[in-house]
Amino acid sequence: MKIWKQGILLLMLLAVLLIVCGCNKNNTTPTDPAAAVTTEPEPTEDLRQAELAALYDAAVEAVTGDSLAMEVDYERTVTVGGQTYKESGEVNQDYWNIGGEDFLAKIKQKVTYGDDAYDIKLEEIYSEGKVYQELEDSKILVEMTPEAFTERYTPLKLLDPSLYTLSADESETVITFSDGVAGEGWLLPEDAVINSASGTVELDSNGKLKKTTYTVDYQYGVTNICLTYEAEIEEEGRKPSIPEKVEKYTQLSEIDAAYILEHAYGYLSQAKHISSNTSSLMMTAAGACSLIHSVQMDAYAVGEEYAVRWETNVNLTDYSSGEEVKQERVEKFIDGKYTVSEDGGREESDSSVEQADMENAVTNQLLGWILSGDSVVEAEVTELGGVLLVEYTGTEVLAEEISARISSTFFGSGSVLDNAASSYRTNEIEYYIALDSYSLLPTATGVKYEGVHVIDGNEFILSQQMDQSFDMASLNAYDEIFEESAPEEEPENPATPLFYHVTGEDGQEMWLLGTIHVGDVRTGFLPQDIYDAFYGSDAFAIECNNDTFAEQLEEDEELQEVLSECYFYSDGTTAKDHIETEDLYETAVQFLKASGNYNFNSEYEMLHLWSTYIEHFYMQQGYSLTTEKGVENRLLALAEEEDIPVWEVESVQLQLEMLANYSDHLQEFMLFSSLAAGAQENWEATLELYEMWCSGDEAALIERIAVEESWQIDEEDIDLESLEGEDLEKAQAVLADLDNINAELAKLQEEYNKAISVDRNDGMLEVAKSYLESGDTIFYAVGLAHLLAENGLVNALREAGYTVELVKYQ
Repeated sequence: MKIWKQGILLLMLLAVLLIVCGCNKNNTTPTDPAAAVTTEPEPTEDLRQAELAALYDAAVEAVTGDSLAMEVDYERTVTVGGQTYKESGEVNQDYWNIGGEDFLAKIKQKVTYGDDAYDIKLEEIYSEGKVYQELEDSKILVEMTPEAFTERYTPLKLLDPSLYTLSADESETVITFSDGVAGEGWLLPEDAVINSASGTVELDSNGKLKKTTYTVDYQYGVTNICLTYEAEIEEEGRKPSIPEKVEKYTQLSEIDAAYILEHAYGYLSQAKHISSNTSSLMMTAAGACSLIHSVQMDAYAVGEEYAVRWETNVNLTDYSSGEEVKQERVEKFIDGKYTVSEDGGREESDSSVEQADMENAVTNQLLGWILSGDSVVEAEVTELGGVLLVEYTGTEVLAEEISARISSTFFGSGSVLDNAASSYRTNEIEYYIALDSYSLLPTATGVKYEGVHVIDGNEFILSQQMDQSFDMASLNAYDEIFEESAPEEEPENPATPLFYHVTGEDGQEMWLLGTIHVGDVRTGFLPQDIYDAFYGSDAFAIECNNDTFAEQLEEDEELQEVLSECYFYSDGTTAKDHIETEDLYETAVQFLKASGNYNFNSEYEMLHLWSTYIEHFYMQQGYSLTTEKGVENRLLALAEEEDIPVWEVESVQLQLEMLANYSDHLQEFMLFSSLAAGAQENWEATLELYEMWCSGDEAALIERIAVEESWQIDEEDIDLESLEGEDLEKAQAVLADLDNINAELAKLQEEYNKAISVDRNDGMLEVAKSYLESGDTIFYAVGLAHLLAENGLVNALREAGYTVELVKYQ
């Protein structure tokens, strides 16, 4: 699968020959560049553009011969969430017998990540339908056609003159390209948006292509990417030779398998503001015990200053004695000072720990599970709507290393189990790593291992499942480390959300704010009218208070049991048992892994949780809005500062019970819908709604909320002409049973609307009326849809006899 064309593997010019020259040098006649230039004294602009395009095409045709050599330098910067990552490279290429049956090629390159933070060397040789790749310690062999190989490195056409404004110097040996108007298919994704693009083509004295440069700045999703490269072209390439000892090469179907691992390593080594969560479950039947180990790590760097918060939780269970040991350790490094606390105790400082120690610890935590290419037996790449998942099968050597690590953890030595066993075998050793499709930044990694030792004739399993997530441009790292919001400057365009004043005939009064559960800096600078009403109220009422729920959960075992029943299937079934749609389970598991939301509990979780994880990941990938900056959380913090009582309209428990009580079919459909939306579509919809919330346009918001998207499938939604094989058969089966399918979808939509809108809005109305009749002035803040829906609070309170007025800000 070709996934690197934005970066290192796009920088070659061979296909200029293969495409333009028709792969046959004998049919190509060098063209005099002067012949392509008109002699008209004052050509029109369009004519001049055509002349220069012809001049360039002639220069391409003039590059003839059966060998070619190029030297390419490139630099790629990726900016997302205010963080910039760099990649640069030097690439030497030699091509021999171009277009012939004995085509040979050699690519040798050095790639540097960051400011010399990490570098790698890669070499590929193509011969007789095979690519021999050497990357650090890995040697990989992949079968490939010449066309597929050249496509990895070569645009079908270097530059399309029709996309640019062209100009030339006086000697007409340098043609300049500028003002790019479309994505080049050879370089940029189809949905990339070019901000600027320019380049040059330099000709030698004979009108042949000598040198080219190219710079493009473009937006891809929420990621800004700038790519520059410079290529020098020589007509005489050096003939490559096949490597010796080819039997030492591991044959794979995915040539970029090892490179992806090194690429992830290079980008993670540059991380500045990053959050990472790791969960691991180790078990040994021989020792009759298990170890759950979780780490939440946040790092934040500004210039030379480095801050870290590191929370580790360990739970060791001995099944033979029933003993359970729990440990919690919180480490912080702030303002050059290291502190640590154990099990909630007082913080102790340690002056021997310095910044370099913490930087190394963070690097080891981020990179400790990134494999090397020589640990890979097989690999498969899957595109999952905004994220790329690469799944590997590990080598037996890797399995034995993990086995020794588990043995060392439980028994103090990596050889204890091996010494006691008469034999050992590996049942499973699977590894994965995922990248954001837009930025190619890592999002998650994980490993699942199971081995068996035979001791005294009995089989004893030992296993480990580790899953780790990466937020490479974390918006929450500062808040987690310093336990306060990062400093913010007042925005140029503050939010003016809808805000209502509710009054009754007997002097009852209430303030009504429609909220949206995400935010940015604008939720911290609301109109003064809102703050005046907030501070003047007797209590602050929100949908639910997650903070108090978390505190209550720690002490209330009965509530823990209730919560468990809302999260996990209690009848011995797993998530897979509750999914009927073919392939949905496998796709959902892949996406959970790729988004960093898969762990050893996932298989037992209810499907509504899977949908929530996926949607939260989509929102996170926007790198600008967070739930922590949602207006409810902002106001909750103010209420705590000013000792304003906080009341709950609903509760976390009520909302979780509502989700858990959805039918299996509804939960399955919600999971399907969350996966079908895709990261970009989901993010754009969230951002659009948030911008509308900030603008406070009542009519537009009422229209947006009133437009209920039907869950019905229309025949026009299925394009049979674009399908074939098994996919076509499935689509035809859907169309044949469309009436029954739509009838079932109508029932599911009715079930969803009743729970999410009708029942909850009725409950919120009763709570609001009780507040109004209490004699207190309440600042009441709930989701915007609960206010503006047809049966929402604004209409319902008016129908109940109260006056509801939209506040006009001073």
